[in-house]
Amino acid sequence: MRRFVKAHSTLKSGSRKYHKSFTAHTGFVFSSVG
Repeated sequence: MRRFVKAHSTLKSGSRKYHKSFTAHTGFVFSSVG
């Protein structure tokens, strides 16, 4: 169970990092189009 929690927290931080880069990328695309 503890291993699952650790994996979940790792996934959470990883998705946060991905989300940040994803938002930056979409913002760049929108600014390029607009």
